[in-house]
Amino acid sequence: MFQHPNRQGKTALVLRSGQGTGKNIIADGVIGRLLGSHALTATRKNDFLGRFNSQLGQSVFIFVNEAIWAGDRESQGALKALITDDFLTIERKYLDTFKTPNFSHLLFASNEGWVAPTDIGDRRFVYPDVSDAKRGDSVYFKKLGEQINDAGRSAFLYEMLHRDLADVDLTRLPTNQSAQRLTDQLQTAPNHIKFLVDILSEPDFDPYKDSFTVGNKIKGWDFSGWDIQTEDFYKMYLTFCQRNRILHPATKNVLIRNFHSDVPGLVKFVKLKQKAGRVRALRFPRLDKAREIFTQSTKLEISWEI
Repeated sequence: MFQHPNRQGKTALVLRSGQGTGKNIIADGVIGRLLGSHALTATRKNDFLGRFNSQLGQSVFIFVNEAIWAGDRESQGALKALITDDFLTIERKYLDTFKTPNFSHLLFASNEGWVAPTDIGDRRFVYPDVSDAKRGDSVYFKKLGEQINDAGRSAFLYEMLHRDLADVDLTRLPTNQSAQRLTDQLQTAPNHIKFLVDILSEPDFDPYKDSFTVGNKIKGWDFSGWDIQTEDFYKMYLTFCQRNRILHPATKNVLIRNFHSDVPGLVKFVKLKQKAGRVRALRFPRLDKAREIFTQSTKLEISWEI
């Protein structure tokens, strides 16, 4: 951003921690002061995604400070466009709209558990760890403020202007992503993916046995995999939706179709012998294989505990 302000950021940094850890210092106290009118601090969604957005057209740095709810799907398209599109459409009151090159670099900060609307596989958001070691340490932050106001900003600017960027690739995500990325991915994931995470995490289905009327009849994963009648599987999904207050569950056909589309190879149709005859069922592979297929398809790096 400092060496090439005429280039897009392409990715957005996401900082999440509790209050009092200093997230705002780097954004407002250092970068905002250095960039002046070319820095925008957004504390409301309309500050940067609203209709009249003239300030956005001159902003190189946009600090999104608790300004958006990650579950606001209406804003997701505009937000992702702001991160990656080559041009922005600018609208000023009583004047014609116009397009301008997009040189935006975004930094999100939040105290909430769900920070950014990260879709599965989305590569627009990068999550560095935020230490809480100095949380509430007023002496530390007082000294830090004094250093910033003395020579800190100029030292920071010097470092940014002289850092070697030859091997920097902003499209390659770092391997040490914060756990917050996984949290945001799961929050943003569609309901059928959340349901899969639930049953892959709890192979004995203990959370379902009290609330699901046929819970005791459902066998958990065994060495060969898992077979379950399609009707029973859908009942499990409805129980999951009820438990998580999902008001509009998918129909059975849509649910199975979504599995085939988003996690191909995870499940297939079979016929099981029952006393009343053969019934339609779903067959999953061994648990370790099922988790492997899920991870490869969704790119969700979950640490399975069992």
